[in-house]
This record gives sequence, structure tokens and C-alpha cells, in this order.
Amino acid sequence: MPEPVIEPEPPAKVEFTAEQHAEINRIVQARTAEEARKAAAAKQTEIDTYLADEKTKQDLAQLEGIEKANAEAVAAAKRAEAAEARAAKLEADTAAKDALIVAGANPKTIKDALLLLGDGNLDTTVPALVERLPALFTTDDGAPKPLTPGITPPKAPKPSSGGTSMAELGQEALRSAGIRVPNTAA
Repeated sequence: MPEPVIEPEPPAKVEFTAEQHAEINRIVQARTAEEARKAAAAKQTEIDTYLADEKTKQDLAQLEGIEKANAEAVAAAKRAEAAEARAAKLEADTAAKDALIVAGANPKTIKDALLLLGDGNLDTTVPALVERLPALFTTDDGAPKPLTPGITPPKAPKPSSGGTSMAELGQEALRSAGIRVPNTAA
């Protein structure tokens, strides 16, 4: 006789109030409109860059010697500038994703959380998002994720008279836990 198949229970559903739904919808609409505006601006920049490159190619065909070398250098500088702008955007997106992961964002909701974050200061917007919409930062079973998965908080250091301050000891504890701490030594 075959064993009966036991279906897993679906994850607990998170319910929001009507006001929360309205606020989330308003934020998502605003962010979506902003993203559409940015995408249109980026597309227009791409078109303008293409047209400028084509005009530069036509102009280069007419130039000779030093003029041609100078024009190529200017074109290379423009391409480098555009590449740096794309790299900065990619770095900002990566930093936002990293901040959300460290804050315990559910992998299924990171894309939504990125829309809600916008281009603000990650040090303030991520904690505000965690506080305002904790459902984005929970596991599938509804339990909140720890802020630093897999890391146990360090034990409080004992005061020492060896010249090491409590702030330095705290920074060292964070570094040993794998968290980047800016060097504040003067």
C-alpha cells in the first residue's frame, strides 16, 4: 500500500491594513514612475551618444593627422565618462542589494525593496524600510530574519587599563565578525 503524500502547508500570509496598502501602492507607483523617467532619460542619453558618435565618425573621416588624433582622444574621453557613469550606477545598485541582504531582506522581496529604497542614503533608508515594512524582511515562515545571519554578537569586552578604549575594542569585535568598520584613528 503506497504511503499517502503529505502536502506542505503554504507559508503564512502577511496581511496589511487598507492604509498600509494605499501607502505601499503610492510608494511603488512613485518609484515606478521615477524608474520609468530614469529609463527614458537613459535611453535618450544612449540615443544622443549614438548620434554624437556617428557624427564624430563622419567628422573623423574628413580630418587628417593631429586633428584626427585629438578628435579620437575626445571621443575616447566621452566613452570613458559614460562607462564610469554606468559603473557608478552598478556599484550603487550592488550596495543597495548588499544593504538589504545584511538587513535580512527575504530574497523573494529584494526587487520590491529596491524599488521602495530609491536613491536615498542607505544608512537611513534601509533601517526605515525594515521598521515600516517588516514583512519584506521575514522568512517564509513569518519569523523575522536576524540582522546579521550566522554571526553571534560578541561578548562585552572587559575594561582594560592598557590604553585600548572601549570604542576600539568594539570596532575590533566588529572586524573580527567580518563587518567593515571605517578607520577612525586620527
